[in-house]
Amino acid sequence: MEQGRWLGMSRVKLSIPSSPQKRLKSLDLLRLLLCLLVMATHARRVFDIDIPVWLTKGLFDGKGGVVLFFVLSGYVLTKSLARSSISWDNYKNYIIKRALRLFPLYWVGVLFAFVVLVWIKQGGAGLVDDEHLQFLRANGPTWPQWLLHLFLLIPGMNSDFALPTVWSLMTEAKVSMLAFPFFGWAILRFPVWGAVTMVAFCVFGSDYLYHHVFGTAAILGIFGLGAVLARVPEHWWNRIPGAAWWTLLLTGGTFYSCMSLRYLFPSVWIGYCLCAFGAVLIIACVSHWPALSRPMHALYSVFDVDLSYGIYLLHYPMLLVFFKISAAYSSLPSVPVALLAMAATIALAWFFVHAVEIPMIKLGRRVTRRQEEGAQNSSASCPPSP
Repeated sequence: MEQGRWLGMSRVKLSIPSSPQKRLKSLDLLRLLLCLLVMATHARRVFDIDIPVWLTKGLFDGKGGVVLFFVLSGYVLTKSLARSSISWDNYKNYIIKRALRLFPLYWVGVLFAFVVLVWIKQGGAGLVDDEHLQFLRANGPTWPQWLLHLFLLIPGMNSDFALPTVWSLMTEAKVSMLAFPFFGWAILRFPVWGAVTMVAFCVFGSDYLYHHVFGTAAILGIFGLGAVLARVPEHWWNRIPGAAWWTLLLTGGTFYSCMSLRYLFPSVWIGYCLCAFGAVLIIACVSHWPALSRPMHALYSVFDVDLSYGIYLLHYPMLLVFFKISAAYSSLPSVPVALLAMAATIALAWFFVHAVEIPMIKLGRRVTRRQEEGAQNSSASCPPSP
């Protein structure tokens, strides 16, 4: 087979206008706000903080934030895939960069959770009682589950074993590393009608995929909505007037809020998909509406480091640490302790982002750059075909 051909498709590089840096930073700020929302949701649950019901629904529903994460991943990953051609070498480089992006900091989070949960279990779980922490109630050997947690991709991993956040990370890893490269490249290279039809099939068939194929397949359509958004030509957004942007943002918020109504629909996947459609509109506004993207870019530039992944991984064990310690002092008010735990999480995330995440991302770029340069040199040294 000719080098550079894969599945019968030639190495034709698809050009999609890349977003300016300010647009990426506005999305980084959106991701950070969502992580803070998820952390606040878990803090309310861990510390049993009584707040008005409306602050747990609609735009404040933490589950909706996870769906927006998935749509955002589909959008950003598709932008990245658009810069590369279809080949085994590019797929390998994609996996290397993705693995070094996801796993090293994730392993830090798993180790932190292991230490905290073993400490809590040896001292008696006490007041710590969470249905998503089955490790605390397990009587037999637990090392097989801990080993499965290190890899995320192996069947048999129990997402309710140690960390409530691990189910979304498991889904992210499976979709983004195993299925999405093929799915995303197809969306980029199919005609628009074909790409939309394929994503619509996955969206409308999510309930069937969940019950008759496997659970992760149901999320593929949510990633696909972000991929379709990435295909929208840049000049289309420039034609939208300010008043229409407000309409898009309000419409997106309304659909996004449907996540809180998911149990009222015949299938919860209706709520998931409506929320995902709202997330598409929100991401479009954050990415392309200057009145929104510019101030978000300016605000993010104040600290200019993406703490979202570190916060998402580390916040739950940190909350448990502060809750367990404060349980010995019944006079301590819950809200200040929860805020202190959240601040400690941000500080720890800042440290590990600089110590682990950023160096590993740079390592992935260096490794793949060397491989790409080696492939180019090898190709240049080969004599042309007759």
